[in-house]
Amino acid sequence: KIMSNADEIFTLFAEILKENAKKDCKLTHDEIEELCQKYSNLYILWDGAFSYASTINPSREDIAMYERFVTAAVHSHKELGMNVTPKVHLMWMHVKRQMEFPGGLGDKREDWVEHQHQITRKLRNQFRTTKDMEVRGDAMARLHHQQTNPEVQAYMERVDASTCRGPRKDYTTADAARRAERKSARASALELWEIGHRKEMLALRQRGTHNGDASLASGDLPIREGFFC
Repeated sequence: KIMSNADEIFTLFAEILKENAKKDCKLTHDEIEELCQKYSNLYILWDGAFSYASTINPSREDIAMYERFVTAAVHSHKELGMNVTPKVHLMWMHVKRQMEFPGGLGDKREDWVEHQHQITRKLRNQFRTTKDMEVRGDAMARLHHQQTNPEVQAYMERVDASTCRGPRKDYTTADAARRAERKSARASALELWEIGHRKEMLALRQRGTHNGDASLASGDLPIREGFFC
């Protein structure tokens, strides 16, 4: 959950580091805040890149936004001295092309594996006092079937709809408000990075540094054609 709460987490990190800084700390309080803000922006940029990469049936505008976010995220990643892992390489060099295939990557991620682990962990905790292994397994299976049964889910939705008073005027749910905050934070982080690196990116294009994997490994990341025109 670091990416989705990066703005809050790194603000707290900065306060903790400043309060507990030793006398011989080489960083001033302003430098600590600046460094934490850089990491916060990095995670927010990656959050934006993963969000667009996960879009089902992405439009041309979605793919263009992904390119902007991943360019800012990868360059920021390298500027902070972090390693170029296989996932970073895939995000930079291959995901855009995969997004152009029918359906995009939204249905091809493995997030469901972790979700299944969470469901199983919850069921195990619920039946942890059942000693008989066969009884426990059957009970877990029946409950999971009940919770995922389409007819049961449809009935629950009908009951909720019949008892719900409806949304209050101009009412925004907590989830909707949080999504709006994350979207705003992504846009701000992207705009801040692009403003600060426009000249650098134009210079890279003029020098023709698009060398594929070699440039990524050397730290001189390529800038794709079409950016900052």
